[in-house]
Amino acid sequence: MRPGLTGELRALVALAVPLAVGQLGMQLMGLVDTAMLGRFTKAALAGSGVANGLMLPIAVLGMGIVMGLDTLIPQAVGAGNPARVRLLLARGLRVAIVVGVPLSAIAALTPPILHLARVDPDITAAATIYLYWRLPGMIPMLLFAALRSYLQAHHITRPIVIAVIAGNVVNAIADAILIYGDGALSAVGLPAIGLPAFGVAGAAIASSCTMILACAIIALAVRAHLRAQPRTGGLPETGPDPTADIFRLGVPVGLQLAAEVGLFALTGILAGRLGKVPAAAHQVSLSLVSFTFSVAV
Repeated sequence: MRPGLTGELRALVALAVPLAVGQLGMQLMGLVDTAMLGRFTKAALAGSGVANGLMLPIAVLGMGIVMGLDTLIPQAVGAGNPARVRLLLARGLRVAIVVGVPLSAIAALTPPILHLARVDPDITAAATIYLYWRLPGMIPMLLFAALRSYLQAHHITRPIVIAVIAGNVVNAIADAILIYGDGALSAVGLPAIGLPAFGVAGAAIASSCTMILACAIIALAVRAHLRAQPRTGGLPETGPDPTADIFRLGVPVGLQLAAEVGLFALTGILAGRLGKVPAAAHQVSLSLVSFTFSVAV
């Protein structure tokens, strides 16, 4: 059994390491946001952390649902059924949109919770602004999860790494420019153009644009792979519709993730009741500790 076990471990490492790099890259974006906002104002940093606490439990519920594809697509690939794979991808992308729209609407309704919880008014104001500008990135995040399932099932990980690297570069540059405005341009010797400092809104806009960019990069990779595959039998709609299976497998995953992330959201709101400095410190600690589980994920 040793040669077989060795081969399996090598295959697992070859697939898992790029995915771990991608996961770390996603966490790095959040760390850059934290570092940039931490040099802006305490309220901005605290507000971004509280806003993420409101949005992420809802977002990961949708991501968990889409992750039902992580079981179904590899099964279809292993069964040698490319038509089924195409159908699963199409239905998975549709699920991402169908789930993402109402979840985005629900997230948009959450800021009043901060008033009820008596969170510091400056934190509440910053969190509300950050949340609204981050919402455009929710559906691309779910689409990214669906497209990633397709790629990793085919052992294609390079586009995921490229998307994360490009996203980090763009996010860092956009953060500096949008958060600090002309101040960032002057710091690198560029002339001022009258760009205002958007602060916490700038960080959220940068994050949303980065997520859209990452989604577009792996979408192009999926498109290229699909075009390279032989098409047989006409339309890919073969076999029973897998939408119910995606929900059956994904909903329990989404609920578990939402419950886990929701605990962090609750502690963030409690920190917000203590003031800007405790809430900002809480965000810094979460940004750092997130690296400890990224590789395992």
